[in-house]
Amino acid sequence: MSTVCVELPITLTVMAPLISTGESHAAWGVDATFYRDWQGRPALPGSHLRGKLREALADIQCFKKPTADQWQLHHWFGAESDEAHDAYAPVRGRLKLTDFTLDPTDAAQISENRPTRIKIDAQTGIVEKGALVICEQHFGPGYESHWSGRAEFFAPPKQVETPKQVETLITQLKAGFCAITFVGANNTAGWGRLVGVRVGAPIQTAAAKADILEAPQGAQGLELCLDFQEPLVVGGIRKTDNLFESETTISGTVLKGALAAGLNRLAGTAEPNMPIDKSNKAVFAQWPHLAEHFGRLRFVAAHPDTQKFKRVPALPLSAAFFGDAYEELTFEAPDRMPTARGAEPVRFQVDWKEGHRKRVPNAYRRPAPVHHTIIRTKIDPLSRKADDSRLYAIKAVKPFTVDDTGNAKPLYWNSAIHFPSGLADKTKTALAAEIKAVLPLALRYVGKRQCATVPTCRPLPRDMDKKEAEGQKFGAGQKFAVVLESAAIMINPHDLVQANAGAPAPSDQSEALKELYQAYWKEKFNNDAAYITHFATSELAGGFAALHRAKGPYRPFLLTHAGSVFVFEARNDVTDIIKHLINEGLPLPKWATASEMYGETDTWRRCPYIKENGFGEIRIITP
Repeated sequence: MSTVCVELPITLTVMAPLISTGESHAAWGVDATFYRDWQGRPALPGSHLRGKLREALADIQCFKKPTADQWQLHHWFGAESDEAHDAYAPVRGRLKLTDFTLDPTDAAQISENRPTRIKIDAQTGIVEKGALVICEQHFGPGYESHWSGRAEFFAPPKQVETPKQVETLITQLKAGFCAITFVGANNTAGWGRLVGVRVGAPIQTAAAKADILEAPQGAQGLELCLDFQEPLVVGGIRKTDNLFESETTISGTVLKGALAAGLNRLAGTAEPNMPIDKSNKAVFAQWPHLAEHFGRLRFVAAHPDTQKFKRVPALPLSAAFFGDAYEELTFEAPDRMPTARGAEPVRFQVDWKEGHRKRVPNAYRRPAPVHHTIIRTKIDPLSRKADDSRLYAIKAVKPFTVDDTGNAKPLYWNSAIHFPSGLADKTKTALAAEIKAVLPLALRYVGKRQCATVPTCRPLPRDMDKKEAEGQKFGAGQKFAVVLESAAIMINPHDLVQANAGAPAPSDQSEALKELYQAYWKEKFNNDAAYITHFATSELAGGFAALHRAKGPYRPFLLTHAGSVFVFEARNDVTDIIKHLINEGLPLPKWATASEMYGETDTWRRCPYIKENGFGEIRIITP
């Protein structure tokens, strides 16, 4: 029997003065501002309360005789990576606390208070010069404000062998919250005294049963829409040592990994990172079709949009501006590629400014992200003070955008799950039924900070079949271009170095790249299509993905970016080949599946950039 999701409403009563510092700007001259959530509401951060709860439970356990049902703190709150064994394998905690927001009745009583804090010089005993801090306060001293949020965790339901496990967990949660004396900052000065804890009735939600009658009959896959309930943090770039900016696109790797972790969590497996296949007995016993075919499911990247299930195509790198005039140069002859239109020079995407991007055609318009900055730090367990060397900031993506008129619109991240080819319609229907049943709970959390989302799905339309019915063929003499909708592995970095005779790469690698791209596409089209030219960019991807997965020497991956364009002219009919590549995605080249590289079997263990993870998704354009 699968576990259930337990939501526990909690209200904290806190006596003013109180401040939980944030990064938002309140007014000029204020040094310490109150934290506000992504909707601009005063809040107590869930991560702060989670840390206070862990401290309280650790203190309680120090004075209690160990029992069989005692909480394992690392199990519920997580643990850092073990530098001695694996620096990239932290233990993720199973308890989630949301931000606690101010009750509406108290929000109406907010006033503008500006208390101050000073520092006393240890030698002179007088106020230290320049050590005056002005704080933002919502309530006067002694006012009792109420902050509401919830705790979430997965546990066995009442009907299984441990009927009191949920009740035991809730009891210990209550004890932990009641043992917290202060919240927020300036606790030693008496700020943020916790004077009351009220815990509501738990809400238990179980996964639905797979109903074949409600599933789409013989579907080729499912469209997926994610409606996030809090800011998203996924992938991204570390701008500095302590500033991390989230990406706006969710890769298929993240989606598939989140669903795999959710299935293990829902099935109650002992190991949360256990692969999903027939050997995973807990998952296979409840969802046999999903366990058997999970590895072959193809999850494409999720892009944000203001409409549900709408996926805006990638802007081709062949797009250019001549002054204010937009033009796509995909099918221009390489030897006649224009460098200017009159007095206006050509500008490709690498040279575009913000004004150019605003003039991109609506067909390629993706909403601009709005970020929410989150500042976090590690608390020293002995001094109970912030560890200054472990302070970092995250620029999370808010689940809404702001249009040109200044109005906020909700964002939805849209993806798709493609079923493996060759399955019988009966199997596809059963597979769709199982995914539809587990999706709400198995894909409840996505991203680095376990961002809560509400997923929905519907049958995937058969776009290619529709185009074929309209008579679109790719016969001899037909020009066409392949546009990457997601990044793909095409070239071996070692071959690129060898093409330059081992010397430092010259500034112009166009000829070497052209030959290597030709070799890749020759594998796919079997000489049935003549390679003409390309518009492409690439990057080396390494770090965790290359170091943690690879065996032997460090080998970064060379990724060709989304939006890259490859132009061909068909020598023979390539309709079936193109249909296969659209439906299945681009497979890895032959050199990548060699045993010394990523291997023929279980390739995903050593290379995350495979078609089943959404990489190599393509579309076709014609003149």
